Amino acid sequence: MSLPDTTKRKRLEGHIDLAGNDIDCTVCLNYMFGRVFACNDGHCICEDCLAKLPAPKRCGTCRVILADPPARQRALERLIERFELPCEHTGCDYVGKKLELLQHQQECLHARIECPNCSEKVKLIDLSKHFSDCHPRAARSILDGLQLTKEVYTAMSASTWMVKTE
Repeated sequence: MSLPDTTKRKRLEGHIDLAGNDIDCTVCLNYMFGRVFACNDGHCICEDCLAKLPAPKRCGTCRVILADPPARQRALERLIERFELPCEHTGCDYVGKKLELLQHQQECLHARIECPNCSEKVKLIDLSKHFSDCHPRAARSILDGLQLTKEVYTAMSASTWMVKTE
């Protein structure tokens, strides 16, 4: 059974108000969807950012040297899994829990990709218009009788655009 939009909106607002920016990594400022670590003062960092820190690893907020290994924040990880959170892409109104949201964001039409012709960052949903406006000759020669489709390579967690014939 699907919830009415107003119920979903209230739940989303409640989760965002409850979490604030406490579920954001103090280094990259993204949601911490993997393992979460913290310094002795409780400043949290995501697993990806922790791995990128040079030795000696320091907290991004208070600059104290982190324990080796730093304290894992399992309770926060479990809470994050229960939250319904919005898609990170501007203009998208998708809301979902961690695993669904991660899957959606790989396929989100509001995600920005690099134009294969000019390297400008363009929303997937606007790619056709971008080609028409900025690359009319390329758009005509490429898209005549062809269909632009998307293949998702989940192993690489990346999206690749390619032209396929019908």
